[in-house]
Amino acid sequence: MSVGDWARLGEAARAVRLAVFVQEQQIPLALEQDQADARAVHVLVLNPQGKPMATGRLLQVAPGVGQIGRLAVIREHRGKGLGQLALKALVDAAAQRGDHEVRLHAQASAKSFYAALGFVPQGEPFVEAGIVHTEMLKSSSAR
Repeated sequence: MSVGDWARLGEAARAVRLAVFVQEQQIPLALEQDQADARAVHVLVLNPQGKPMATGRLLQVAPGVGQIGRLAVIREHRGKGLGQLALKALVDAAAQRGDHEVRLHAQASAKSFYAALGFVPQGEPFVEAGIVHTEMLKSSSAR
């Protein structure tokens, strides 16, 4: 697994995100790509042959507050713990940076995945990129 910036991990992370978000979920490319990648911490999980299998990013949205996003796992490799590895690496990066809370927008289908890892739903569901999401939070006391 690698943790780093977009300059180092972007090409491989983009391949995973395009496969999951654009091709599989039919999210328009213009919504998937944004300028935040340049300032985010990224994680990339590779298989033993070096092929990218999972990715995610961590932004700082306020002092002490991280926002995880773009967490994606190639479809045929879901259920193998790769998403958990990526998420844990991002939560750890937030803690190392001194963040006291980490937020994310969970797709409705993934809400139980995040809840099992200590994230708590906040507020009402909302639609983002045409998909129902719920904001979820994990505070430093829950780590």
